[in-house]
Amino acid sequence: MSNKLFSYIPALLLLTMPLSLYAYTPVPAKTETPAAANTVAKPETKSVSGQQPNDFVFRFHRSVQTVTGTETNMVTSPYGVSSLGEMLTLGAAGETQKKLQTIFVPQDGKSKRTTWLRLPENKTDESPITSTNGIWIEKSFSVRQTYTETLRSRFNVSVTAADFEHNNVEECNKINSWVSQSTNNKITKMFDSFDQQTRLVLVNTLNFQGKWAIPFDKTKTKQDKFYGLKNQTSTVPFMQNTLRLNYLKSDKYQTAAIPYSRNQYSMIIVLPNDKISLSEVENTLNETALTKMLNDSTIENIELVLPTFTIESEINLKPVLVNMGAEIIFDRQKAEFTGISETEGLCVDQITQNVIIRVDESGTEAAAGSGAAVVPKSNTSNEAKPINFRADRPFLFLIRDNVNGVPVFTGRYVGK
Repeated sequence: MSNKLFSYIPALLLLTMPLSLYAYTPVPAKTETPAAANTVAKPETKSVSGQQPNDFVFRFHRSVQTVTGTETNMVTSPYGVSSLGEMLTLGAAGETQKKLQTIFVPQDGKSKRTTWLRLPENKTDESPITSTNGIWIEKSFSVRQTYTETLRSRFNVSVTAADFEHNNVEECNKINSWVSQSTNNKITKMFDSFDQQTRLVLVNTLNFQGKWAIPFDKTKTKQDKFYGLKNQTSTVPFMQNTLRLNYLKSDKYQTAAIPYSRNQYSMIIVLPNDKISLSEVENTLNETALTKMLNDSTIENIELVLPTFTIESEINLKPVLVNMGAEIIFDRQKAEFTGISETEGLCVDQITQNVIIRVDESGTEAAAGSGAAVVPKSNTSNEAKPINFRADRPFLFLIRDNVNGVPVFTGRYVGK
């Protein structure tokens, strides 16, 4: 096998885990012979009939990119915003519902609406991820019982009465505390304030704590140069390890999939080749590209050099969703949420997402809080030489579910 050079430049990192926009029958775990040391199993690929959930993942990532720009570090949770989107869809009607279904809830071949898989609420040895959902309803506001019952049955939503009209500051603090507790204090503040006319607030949290299948040796972490955008350089700590990983080199980028323990999730690093920009690679990623990336990869001996990093993103999702075609949900004349209440016309006032990710020698911690406030419309090989995979340039990343193939976190690292 000829030697290959995998040099780290601006790349895309994908973090994936078990979830899907579609209901599915879980794939039984395969019984395999234990792998040799520093060897990982190849992530599964899964084909789902109809529109793929990853279509939303990459459209959302690109819309965030359009709004926030391409020159800053960024991390998002497509799962979090999609959960909010479907909860809003369940309460929408008419053109508002149709638009939300188009964006958040693809149709299967039988035109039966399907959902993201429900993630566990409590962390277990089998799953490094938890998800919680909550709704706070103004105590003087009349909500359809069928709406809250549906949220409870489909999303296990906790329902809480609130007094936004008289104690909106206190209610804001309570919700921020709930988010903080649900994310193990990783997201300590999501909302700044609520309008006194707020009728309800929907929140999803996601908490991920994955240990590498094969940890990095901290004594091998060294300071070195990271070559960022516009010829800027910075000195950052780089982890090092030699592993057998799923690897692919195309004419535009190289990828390596780093597994977490139990091989249920993996982090996919997408590193542009020389003279290929990070944004050019970002703009080409879609469901087809990800499937090809995984199907065409081969297990290779990789000399992996990856920076440790922490990224925090606070994203106003209103311009992101407007860019995706959801402007009707914010329109005080056209928005229609009669599935939530018969007594008062409603529209979305604010929708936001806060995300944090930390990557170091032991693994990855990530958390996301996504929330929407709704107001009245009337109110405002082992012997082969290792491939050198040195991520010393901007890159993309995803945390991906290896069973269902859906990224739950996506982001971009361009340096300090």
